[in-house]
Amino acid sequence: IKNSGCRTFWYFFFKDTVCNLVYCFSLDASICPEKCNCSSKNAIHCLRKLKALKLLENKLVELPTEVFDDMVQLQQLIIENNRLKSIKENLFDKLASLEELYLNKNHLTALPSGVLKKLAKLKLLNLSRNYLAALPRNIFSALTRLEKLMLYFNRLSSIESGMFDSLKELMELFLHSNNIQSIAPDAFCCLHKLRSLTLSRNKLEVLPPGLFLHLHDLSKLTLYRNPLKSLPEVLFGEMRHLGSLWLYHTKLSTIPDFVFSNLTNLELLVLSFNPDLSVLPKNVFSGLNELRGLSLHTNNISSLPEGIFLRERKIICGHLYVCTTSYLHWTVPARSHCLLSCSHCSHGCGTNVGKST
Repeated sequence: IKNSGCRTFWYFFFKDTVCNLVYCFSLDASICPEKCNCSSKNAIHCLRKLKALKLLENKLVELPTEVFDDMVQLQQLIIENNRLKSIKENLFDKLASLEELYLNKNHLTALPSGVLKKLAKLKLLNLSRNYLAALPRNIFSALTRLEKLMLYFNRLSSIESGMFDSLKELMELFLHSNNIQSIAPDAFCCLHKLRSLTLSRNKLEVLPPGLFLHLHDLSKLTLYRNPLKSLPEVLFGEMRHLGSLWLYHTKLSTIPDFVFSNLTNLELLVLSFNPDLSVLPKNVFSGLNELRGLSLHTNNISSLPEGIFLRERKIICGHLYVCTTSYLHWTVPARSHCLLSCSHCSHGCGTNVGKST
């Protein structure tokens, strides 16, 4: 800010208090306002007690390195929906009290490796809806208290080993709607408190074995709309809180036996809109004792092995639509509450098949 006089340029309303921010240049230091700090550069700073700063929905293209230096008590900084193309490495160095940082909806293409190094108290970081194609491996290393990280709608192509290792408190990680083609096998191994993980709408063709093995607290996982061609035999660890799994719009041709067996409390499994899915092994649903909804419609399944649903006694809604070749045969266990529908099949099995006793 360059000015030869004094002028009021902003008003912030925070906790019912009007904070009149005055910056003066080329002043006599003797007229420093009450409760403000006058630096040797003849500048007046009244921002040391500021807790929240909202700069959203402006046209900011860049930010000076020292612009936040006086805001030592700032807890929330919102710069979303601007035109920032880059950020200087030391921009946030004085914001040691910051807990929430919103940089979403900008034009960021890259971030300096040390830009977050002083933000040890940060709990929420929103970097979504930018143009980030890659991230420095250690960019999150100082964020040991981070609970929520939003990276969706960027251009990330891979998740490297060690990127999230310091995020011991992370509970929500949003990675959907990127260009992710590969994920390191140990990418999530340190995220023991993670509850939500979104990987949908990426370009994943394969998943490393054991990728989700250590995510015992996970209650939400999205994988749909990826060109997945196969699943490893060992993929999921014990996830007692995961209630639903959506695996539609993939290129899966089959699914391994027992792959879902650790998801003992899963209630909904969606495997629809997989046009290459033609084979289901007998034990594919083994272990899903709490399953209540199963969707297999709009696939290419021509037959099902006898006894495939034998253990899934709690299924109350299942859909198998658009079968293309032969009549489907399966065994429905007695004393179960199971309704399975098969519609629009080429050999006329457009009736409900079920038994309730």
